[in-house]
Amino acid sequence: MATESGAGAFLRLRIFLLVAIPLAVAIAFTVVVEPSRQANSLREAARRKAKAATRLFAANAVAPIFVEDPGGLESLLRTGETDSDVVYLAGYGPDGKLLASFSPDGRPVPALRREAGDGAPWEADGLLHALAEVKKDDQEIGFVQAGYSLEPIREQTRAFRLSAIALSVLVLFIAGLVAVVLGRGFASLFESLRSSILTTARQVDDVVNQLAAATAQQTAAASEESSALHESNATAAEVGAIASDAAKRAGDLVDRGGRAEESARAGLQSVGSAIKGMRETREQVATMGGTIAQLSERATAIGEIASTVALLAERSNLLALNAAIEAARAGVQGRGFAVVAQEMRSLADGSNRSAAQVKQIIGEIQASIARAVGDAGEGARRAQHAESLADEAGESIRRFVEATNDFARVGKELASSAGQQSSSIEQMVESIGSATQAGSTQLETTRQVEATARQLRQLSLKLMTVVVGTQAQQAAPPPSSA
Repeated sequence: MATESGAGAFLRLRIFLLVAIPLAVAIAFTVVVEPSRQANSLREAARRKAKAATRLFAANAVAPIFVEDPGGLESLLRTGETDSDVVYLAGYGPDGKLLASFSPDGRPVPALRREAGDGAPWEADGLLHALAEVKKDDQEIGFVQAGYSLEPIREQTRAFRLSAIALSVLVLFIAGLVAVVLGRGFASLFESLRSSILTTARQVDDVVNQLAAATAQQTAAASEESSALHESNATAAEVGAIASDAAKRAGDLVDRGGRAEESARAGLQSVGSAIKGMRETREQVATMGGTIAQLSERATAIGEIASTVALLAERSNLLALNAAIEAARAGVQGRGFAVVAQEMRSLADGSNRSAAQVKQIIGEIQASIARAVGDAGEGARRAQHAESLADEAGESIRRFVEATNDFARVGKELASSAGQQSSSIEQMVESIGSATQAGSTQLETTRQVEATARQLRQLSLKLMTVVVGTQAQQAAPPPSSA
């Protein structure tokens, strides 16, 4: 009980410190820092106000200072009594001579501080002083100096600090009450939690003992299962190697069948090209025969034209003979006509000889054409016969291609079956390998669970020792032999 009371008191002290320390920091900030910041802010506002008010008096004092009217200047300065913060107001000439002054409480006016100019206000003798230049047409004609009280700022700062101190004391009082209440509640909760932890630790220790026994049996079974899976994995690996080799051989067979199919197709294509060439040759021979026949007809026509030319030559010869006879009859007057007749006879003889030569040449051409026609017919018959043989060879190659296609299809089906079989065997090997790995993992996990169970038992014993002392180890059951 003494131990429990000491733990509860220590817990309450910690809770009180956790609440009090942050509050103390916040209170110190509120009591020390914030009032100073507030005072600085008020002083800055007072400085701005003093500077602005003094410049306003200086702007209104231009006329009385310029005309050197001390009464008017004093009346102007007395308007400052409406401001409770004004302690004194004084107007000076350009040489620093005091022209007029005003002080609500009759306080003497301090000396002029010309070096301040239109600069920042300054503090002296508990007052805030400000100086402003009086200018006309940008020429300095005098000065206005004023003093303002700082007492309102001090009073506001003191009031703010007192309010902060009062508020801090109230907060500390409330925080102390809250800390006491929370400490008692947490102490009661700690005692309840301590009892629950002790009960839970004992239950965990019982469960750990049972878990250790179960994991020992599971470890033995997992070891036997892992050994069996390793043997199955080795056997499956051998089967997988055999199946892979069979699939590879089937693939080689398919490749060879594919090459044979390609060769057969190339041969069929070559035969087709040869047949096409023979057909074109036969057609060209037939066309050449027609062309030769046409050439023979043209040669015959030329022979007829040559006969006509010979006939014309004979008639021309007769006409030339008659013309020569008539020229001879005509005597001297017919000599020119006789010369023409002689030339016509010469021309007719030449035409007759040329026609005879043309007939001879045409006869030779017709004989050659007749032989060419015979050779063309024989070539056409031979081309047709070669085309028939090529068609028969193409049909044989086509049947070979079909047989090769059937062989390639069967080979592909065999390779596909071998590949599927190899894939199935590989999947089986992978499954067995995965099962083997899972078995090894399960075995390792079971061993880790067994080790974790031992560590958990040790932790539960340590927890009970921390909660209730060394009596927990004496009251705890001995560890399982598993």
